[in-house]
Amino acid sequence: MSRPLTTLLLAAALAAPAASPAAAAISAPPAAGHNITVFPDRDFVHVDGYAPGQALTIRVVRNGTVVGTASGSADAAGVLEVNHPGGVCWDTLTPDILPGDVVQALTDAAVPAGDATTTADVAVTAGPALDAAGHVVVHGIARDATGAPLPIGQVEQRMVNAAGFTGTQHRRDARAPGDGTLTYDAPGSIHWTATYAFTAADRATALDPATMTRAMWLGANPLLLNELTISEFATPGGPTPGCNAPLAQTAITTLSRTLVNAANAGQDLTVQGIAQGGAAGVTGVSVSVPESAGSAPVAATLSPPGAAGQMTWAATIPAAALADGALPQGDFHLVATYAGPGAPPAETRTLRKDTIAPAPPTATPAPGTYTTAQAVSLSSPEPGAAVRYTVDGRDPVAASPAFGAPLSITSSLGVRAVAVDAAGNVSPVAAFDYAIAPLQPVVVHDPAPAPVVVHDAPRSSGGRIAGLRIAGRVRLRVARHAGIAVSFVAGTDVTVARLRLFKAGARKPLATKLVALVASGRQTVHLRARSVRAGRYRVEVTGGPSATALGPPVTAVVTLRR
Repeated sequence: MSRPLTTLLLAAALAAPAASPAAAAISAPPAAGHNITVFPDRDFVHVDGYAPGQALTIRVVRNGTVVGTASGSADAAGVLEVNHPGGVCWDTLTPDILPGDVVQALTDAAVPAGDATTTADVAVTAGPALDAAGHVVVHGIARDATGAPLPIGQVEQRMVNAAGFTGTQHRRDARAPGDGTLTYDAPGSIHWTATYAFTAADRATALDPATMTRAMWLGANPLLLNELTISEFATPGGPTPGCNAPLAQTAITTLSRTLVNAANAGQDLTVQGIAQGGAAGVTGVSVSVPESAGSAPVAATLSPPGAAGQMTWAATIPAAALADGALPQGDFHLVATYAGPGAPPAETRTLRKDTIAPAPPTATPAPGTYTTAQAVSLSSPEPGAAVRYTVDGRDPVAASPAFGAPLSITSSLGVRAVAVDAAGNVSPVAAFDYAIAPLQPVVVHDPAPAPVVVHDAPRSSGGRIAGLRIAGRVRLRVARHAGIAVSFVAGTDVTVARLRLFKAGARKPLATKLVALVASGRQTVHLRARSVRAGRYRVEVTGGPSATALGPPVTAVVTLRR
């Protein structure tokens, strides 16, 4: 069940003393000896510490409006549970309990009198448990009504498995702090991490899919044990089996897309959702994109309008609000704001805009005429972009075959390729034409009874490299990620080439690459160096029949610029 929100709305009048005697009759937090535990993901409430047989009314209050009610009596142990096997059910509707909702346990609903707690905003956000270099970690959030981190002493993380743990203090579960550590990721951050140094057996238990990961708020005063909020990762809400009151949910349910790219930037963005109507529900919905310049909130259409029960709603963000000049590149937010007496806090979804196409792919070896078959590799200058290609003369598209292993070119062939980035943007088409023209034998006739066949092949170069070509200026980003393109001619006896990159005037190379050559002639190799900075560098290329028998070097100078 989704729990996004930008601001927690607390019903302060129910939680703080007021001039009215009726308001003062509700103790928030609960009086000593009483406890209210809220499981918002399951819409489940547990209360205890009351007299056996005590009649109780459980209410969920949002923005001062009651959005859920249940009634029952405490059992022999002083316990009453709502929306849990063996307990009572919610009346009419199952409230979708959200952070900031006030949960009351009333001994007298008419006055009213009893206890109350405010549901805290704690959650496991990146669960379940994760294996991190032999440790087990759980990530989550904990924040108060102002958006600031809750005091760390009020937060606990637990992992629960019916099989239990062998090396923890409580056997049935593991807890941080205690069995592990719990700290915020940075000063002022609402994001926390629980870290456990388990034995191999307990690590396997923690990583078992059957293990439930929890985030817990222990109350304003954890020593009193009088209020708890327990969030459980990936736990569905709604009525428990045996209860029939439908879930009163208000939320975004569908987005036409979560990514704005070059192909769909001219299309509207449609948003759909559900909302619980009625006197204690939602009366209106508006949707906005705060980062879009001049974008006004769009009123959603409710269907059926004014309904007392579950409604659907839809809104359309126009393409103009997503266009360049209105919305910048990068992450942006879509915010649904709900109006009405029982409206939940605004709901936010994070989307992304990337309409910038990547650069075209490159090919190694470079296109040209060769005397032998070539193994051609295709790569994208943009890290993470996929390369799609064709060999039938048609331009490739995003759905064309993906480049994997080098292409074996044994006859004249044209390769066309595009790069497709993570956002689905497609680069311009790059064309690589290869001609394979084997050397033909020359037949020399003489008085001998049989012809002598002489192959017109290049003579041995003595392990030399010639024809070194390199761009005079290369951008740092290209050098670090795609590499500096180095082109040279290798003789027939050169089967290995060594490329090295030096800072101008230095003797120690910053990068070295050893390449096995499958054919002689013109070669193109990309020499990559991640640690380089702006300045002048020297590229040195040597070749020979083996890595231990290299000929004299040839060098060229390149300037790396930002």
